[in-house]
Amino acid sequence: MAKKNISKGRKVAAAVLSTIVCIIAIVVIVAILSEDSDSPSNNVSAGASTTQSTSSKQSSLIVDQNNVKISVKSTSKTFGFEMLNLQVENNSSKDVIVQISDVSVNNAMTVVIQPQSPLHITASGKNSVLPFNFASTKLKGATVEFNVEVRDENFNMLFTTKRLTIQL
Repeated sequence: MAKKNISKGRKVAAAVLSTIVCIIAIVVIVAILSEDSDSPSNNVSAGASTTQSTSSKQSSLIVDQNNVKISVKSTSKTFGFEMLNLQVENNSSKDVIVQISDVSVNNAMTVVIQPQSPLHITASGKNSVLPFNFASTKLKGATVEFNVEVRDENFNMLFTTKRLTIQL
């Protein structure tokens, strides 16, 4: 009798596990389909205290220091995360790591997932786009404030900007 109960238990566990996997698959599919219906916002404006409008084909320069230029390229949404995409142009002689800190959206501090996992270095003389993921925050129409930190490949601080404000 014990063997029959174990078999029934395994069948029930397999059925429950299959149901859970199906539910997760449905949730992922719905999330992906809802992302496709949302058009990403590419219209960005930036400035320390002034607002500049940019078209979707043009980036808005927010940092030009020590041969490193950083522009707001666009916003987008992936897997439920709102992303602020920054274009980094590194004309310095060193590889750089770009991070943002002390981030607030509409005057509320927020969590930002940095693109340095795995570590992302913009090589000397190269350009890259860094997506900064915002946890549970809507960026469309938001005012975003942050500092930009630029470090070398050994994590030595090259410079930190004053507080930047952009209107998305």
